[in-house]
Amino acid sequence: REVGKAVDRLNLRGAIFATYQNCLYRGNTYTGISSRPELVSEIKAIAKDWGVERLARPAPSESAPETPVPRAQSKERQIPNRLTFDERREGWRLLFNGKTLQGWQGSTDHYFVEDGMLVSSFGPTPNRAEGAHLFSSREYGDFILRLQYRLSLAANSDVLVRSERIEDPSSSGLAIQILDNAAGQYAKTTPGHKNGSIWNIAAAEQDYLRPRGQWNDLEITCRGQQVDVMLNGKIIVDIDLGNRAGIIPSGLSHPGRQRTKGYIGFNGNASQGRVEYRSIRIKEMRP
Repeated sequence: REVGKAVDRLNLRGAIFATYQNCLYRGNTYTGISSRPELVSEIKAIAKDWGVERLARPAPSESAPETPVPRAQSKERQIPNRLTFDERREGWRLLFNGKTLQGWQGSTDHYFVEDGMLVSSFGPTPNRAEGAHLFSSREYGDFILRLQYRLSLAANSDVLVRSERIEDPSSSGLAIQILDNAAGQYAKTTPGHKNGSIWNIAAAEQDYLRPRGQWNDLEITCRGQQVDVMLNGKIIVDIDLGNRAGIIPSGLSHPGRQRTKGYIGFNGNASQGRVEYRSIRIKEMRP
């Protein structure tokens, strides 16, 4: 392409990168503009001044045809309560549509939809009412569960996996603790009850919870007896429930270690404050 026709001399500095994209460097000349030696010299001078000579590509050998350099693909932006193209292709599906509680069963006094969020709302003191839970409509065995959550002051909740539909689901299934660690009243909370821990079974590594009011990315993987919890891109629990290593004393006899399937849900026992959830999605795996 005749660069002299496409690039105004007064705007040459602003077009230097476009020139590099459309021209191949061949020693002392540029394909397409070799007939304009004054432009070649000026482009080379500007490139050297900007430190972009390294972007130029050498001429390919005659024996090996040139392979175009692929452009980097930008990561698709995650829209709340919608699957990305890659997630749809990989078999993910939404558990919460952002509009209704379709696919969920349980208490609607403490769980409701607001502005595209599934809200868990309890009073300023721990809830003592029985049955204040929300469960998926069916059971799941091996899977990866992803969601986002945001905490209010002193919020306390649980994400349930492989749970039973009973009055105290955390006593039989697995409950991933959702807790505002920064609240003063939780300063002396035991490790097995801190945010991200598998309640009464395995303590989570701390310091990856974002400040109150910011969204956190939670991923829970259950495959056989291996359970991993990832918070904001960091593995905070990596536990083999069939092995005593890493199990806290209170968890050695916990029946949740033996469960291979159950419901996904949110635990209302002792829950406190407000927790907002969104983008709840799951990918099932073969055992």
